[in-house]
Amino acid sequence: MLAAKHVSLSGRGLQRELELSHQLDLSLSYLQDVTQEFGKRALGKEDHWTYAPATAPGQAEALVIYLDGTCAAICEEGYKQIMVGAIDVL
Repeated sequence: MLAAKHVSLSGRGLQRELELSHQLDLSLSYLQDVTQEFGKRALGKEDHWTYAPATAPGQAEALVIYLDGTCAAICEEGYKQIMVGAIDVL
């Protein structure tokens, strides 16, 4: 739950969310430590992930390029525009 909420919220935003929705009063440093540990464990499993393309070279029927932007709370800096892009072969 923490990782899913921390993806879209800053640390302080996560603190407020947990206090409002779950009546949990957790310190910012605790939430950061838990999130960092989650990241370490996820990266520890990276050797088991598959990065091989699903489509064989020369067999692609379409190339999809996607770009989107939104605003996100960046710690103490306030809201900033962030961009996300992806390239996919079908």
